[in-house]
Amino acid sequence: MFTMRSFIFTLIILLFSCLHAKTLDEAPPHSACPIIDEVIVDLNELVDELRETKAISVFKKIHLKKRIDHLLANTKSYHEGKSDFTLEQIREQYHLFMLKVTAMIQATDAKLHQMICDAWSEIWKDIEDPIKFKKLTSNA
Repeated sequence: MFTMRSFIFTLIILLFSCLHAKTLDEAPPHSACPIIDEVIVDLNELVDELRETKAISVFKKIHLKKRIDHLLANTKSYHEGKSDFTLEQIREQYHLFMLKVTAMIQATDAKLHQMICDAWSEIWKDIEDPIKFKKLTSNA
C-alpha cells in the first residue's frame, strides 16, 4: 500500500501548503498553485488533459493510468459496500495521486498544473459522492 516515507512526504507537503491557514481544514493541499482561467470539470477531463500533455513521458502516463484505475476500483468497491478501504483511505490515495501528478508537471506545464489545482476539490466531491461517481464512471 503506502510506505511510511510517502506518508511523511505527503504530510510535509500538506503542512507547508497550510502555513497561512488557521487550521489544516481551511487550507487545501494545493494552495501553492498558480492562477489561470481554464478549468477541468471532472476526472474524465483530467485524464484527457494528462493524456495530451507533453510534460509527462509515455511510461509515466501508463503508470498514472494504472493508479487512476486502482483508485476508481477502490472507490467503486467502497460505494458498493465491498471495500476493505475507508473513505478516508481512498481520499488519501486520491491526494497522493494528485500530489504526484502536480509534482510531475509543475515545472513543465504550468497551465495544466493550475487546472489540476483548481479542479482538485471538485473532482474529489465527484469521487466521494456515490451518485456522481456512478455518473462519472458510466461516462468513461
